[in-house]
Amino acid sequence: MPPTRVSIQSLLKIGVPPALPALRQHLLFLCLTRRYKAAVYFFAQMVANHFYHCSLTPSIVTRALLECDDFHDLAHLLDAQMTHTPNLPATRICDSLIKGLSDKDSERALSLLKLCLHNNSGMMPSSSIFSELLLCFCSRGDMSRAVEVLELMMTHENVGYSLDNFVSSFIIASFCHTGKPELAVGFFQKTQSHGSLRPNLVTYTALVNAYCLLGRVDDVGNLFSKMESEGIAFDVVFYTSWMAGYLKQGFLHVAISKYRQMVEGGIEPDEVCYTMLIDGFSKGGNVEKAVGLLHRMKKDGLEPNLLTYTSIISAFCKKGKFEEALFTYKIVKALGLAVDEVAFSTLINGACKLGKFDEAYVILNDFRKSSLSSVECYQCIILGLCRNGMASVAIDLFIEINEKGLVFDIGTYMILVKAALREQGAAGVFNLVHMIENLPSELFGLICKETIILLCKRGIIDTAFDLYIMMASKGFVTSSRVYYSILKGLLTEGKQRVTHLLLNKFIKEHGLTNVLVTQTVVRFLCIKNIEYALRFLQSMKDETGVTFPTTALTKLHQEGRALDAYNLVKGVENKLAIRNVVDFSILVNGLCKEGLIYIALDLCCFLKKYGIVPSIVTYNSIIHGLCHQGCFVEAFRLFDSFERLNLVPTVVTYSILIDALCKEGRLVKAEWLLGRMVVDGLMANTRTFNSLIDGYCKFGNFEKALELLYNFQSKGLKPDQFTISAVINGFILKGDVQGALDFFFEIKRKGDSPDFLGFLYLIRGLSTKGRMEEARGILKEMLQTKSVLVSINRVDAEIDTESIGSFLVDLCDRGSIKEAVTILDEVGRMLFPVGGTYKQKMFRKGATGNLNVTSSGPNIVGKHSHSHYFNHFYPEIASYCLEGELQNANSLVKQMLQQFSMVDGFRM
Repeated sequence: MPPTRVSIQSLLKIGVPPALPALRQHLLFLCLTRRYKAAVYFFAQMVANHFYHCSLTPSIVTRALLECDDFHDLAHLLDAQMTHTPNLPATRICDSLIKGLSDKDSERALSLLKLCLHNNSGMMPSSSIFSELLLCFCSRGDMSRAVEVLELMMTHENVGYSLDNFVSSFIIASFCHTGKPELAVGFFQKTQSHGSLRPNLVTYTALVNAYCLLGRVDDVGNLFSKMESEGIAFDVVFYTSWMAGYLKQGFLHVAISKYRQMVEGGIEPDEVCYTMLIDGFSKGGNVEKAVGLLHRMKKDGLEPNLLTYTSIISAFCKKGKFEEALFTYKIVKALGLAVDEVAFSTLINGACKLGKFDEAYVILNDFRKSSLSSVECYQCIILGLCRNGMASVAIDLFIEINEKGLVFDIGTYMILVKAALREQGAAGVFNLVHMIENLPSELFGLICKETIILLCKRGIIDTAFDLYIMMASKGFVTSSRVYYSILKGLLTEGKQRVTHLLLNKFIKEHGLTNVLVTQTVVRFLCIKNIEYALRFLQSMKDETGVTFPTTALTKLHQEGRALDAYNLVKGVENKLAIRNVVDFSILVNGLCKEGLIYIALDLCCFLKKYGIVPSIVTYNSIIHGLCHQGCFVEAFRLFDSFERLNLVPTVVTYSILIDALCKEGRLVKAEWLLGRMVVDGLMANTRTFNSLIDGYCKFGNFEKALELLYNFQSKGLKPDQFTISAVINGFILKGDVQGALDFFFEIKRKGDSPDFLGFLYLIRGLSTKGRMEEARGILKEMLQTKSVLVSINRVDAEIDTESIGSFLVDLCDRGSIKEAVTILDEVGRMLFPVGGTYKQKMFRKGATGNLNVTSSGPNIVGKHSHSHYFNHFYPEIASYCLEGELQNANSLVKQMLQQFSMVDGFRM
């Protein structure tokens, strides 16, 4: 019967002590058979049964623990072993274990290092292990852990190791590579203050890089002096790092001086030094010196690399010397150097910037034949084509690239979209978007959103809306910004039905808590129904981000609804959207143009409490409105108050007042105001002289008008179409048709022409005198003048009839001049309607019905109607009386009394 084989574990349990060699052999056997967990368990049994005298046991167990990735009880086991075998090499065991762990898991190696230092069991890691961990963490860029190891190494009470230059330079370089050169300098200064490091050339060179990255190149000079005093010999790497710092800051001349200092010191430049200087000259645009350095480099027996040649190619391209750049490229190919993406991109970009697309395609074909696959090269040529108005070619190339699966960044796609929009219109953009549907979903959605916003900014709302429909059909989520852009465009174009539908969807998807949603709702309601807008804003009074947008006010102003805008401002004081004088001036101008001067003045007072002080532009609008209503006394009273308000009148201010006076025939006062304008240091412009010339012509002093014409021409001002038309009208009113015709031909020889009214005056004057053939010739000239055709086409667009221009041409061909004059008179009345004064329009309606405003404005049927009318007419009556024009004053009094009777009749 064969003997029973009892396992070592069983022997331990029954108290039969095995021989120590047998234990070691068994541990070794378990490790060799890769049964690492069993080995660790067996070692634990050995410790539990007090087997401590095998010197090789810890080394075997260390390997087992490393392989099975488990060292939870390692410190306890090794401490127990070291207590009973103090002669074991503890440091060697600890080092081997930490080094083994650092290769696999540096975090666990650091934890074990801390454990060894904390237990204070005699297993003290050596300085090489600290260095090993430092290098490991620095290589990974984990500088926080590296600093932690440094603190343990230099400050722990049981360690106190010093750093060597290799590790120090590595740490400094690692701080620089991770973008923290200031920490690199701080680390060096700390080692110097502790006296734990005597730096050598390598460490100092690493410090130079840190200084250069910080822009402290001047500090390198102090460092250089210190190194000289320490007797340290310099090398080409030190000087190259120093020169790189100066080149980075653009100080090429200083870098060259350091290069000469290096050569004079007997240090020969290497490939890196030459390449860096060549690149510096190339970026500075001095390609000739760059080529000179290249020849010197070859003369010194150094072979330029691809980076060197790429710098030369880039310099030639920047100088516009593409032929030389192409020749350098051919040299690179002949030398057998593998051209990389940077060189290809540089050449293609240079060719595209010079418009040499054939050459760019040749280089692109070389790129295609290579094993490289770079988006940058394709991107360069596509952007070049877009910049040079060749969007269709760029799109064809883009389709080819898209089929290869290459993806650009969003910026490139948007440049292509803008080029397609510029050259092919909205349809081209829509087709382009369809071509890229196979892009990654997230990128395609982003392109669609940016394209919609771009189209909305350009006012192409229909195409933007079509893209939105396409996005929605594909399941893309529409952002609030996209909704807002489309809705803003739809509101601007007055498409309220579509706006209503889209707005409902916007609210459902984003809710009223979104500020863009509420702003869009407010804008929609402001344009559709003021009352609803006020109610909504009142319901949202607790929402601080909700105000009615300025764009709504602009839209109301454009639609001639300035009174509605005013009511909005008055109705929502706490949600006031107007926060600057520009918006304020637009609204005031709108009210003044609608004749609502009192309301404009009331608005000025109302908004002053918000700190909005009217500017000279605002006051110009009010003065213009007052003049338009004939309130010259109030206008001049406001004008005279400018000094008290610290406002300086502009050329526009004077021009408004002069124009108003000229239209009323007060030409003497207008000329006096022109003189005051000159005294104030302002130069009258063509518009100012036009008002005076037109006034003198219409009021019979034609010689004075001609005098003014020659006067302002001598000042270097050029007459415009209005000036020419006013002078022609002056000749006609004087009865001098021949003079008007001569003046017309004189102006024509100078390349100028009258406007629509000027031609009409001349044709009417000629036909009145029976000079039909000459009138026919002027009519032909008129129908060939661009500005006149624009005016006629504007009338065509307003009425539903056949082309007026074609009809006039037909009349001209038939010689029917009188009929043509009749048609031209009707067109003139539509283009330049003759409006009465404000006094003749007292019953005009506001934007939302009968005028009904505050006490500062007119109240048509109120109990103070008589006093209001008297207050309104009085300044004008007083003005006439002061100037001795009693007939005009009496006429105005009669008009006022007629208005009184009309109001009384309205009440009854």
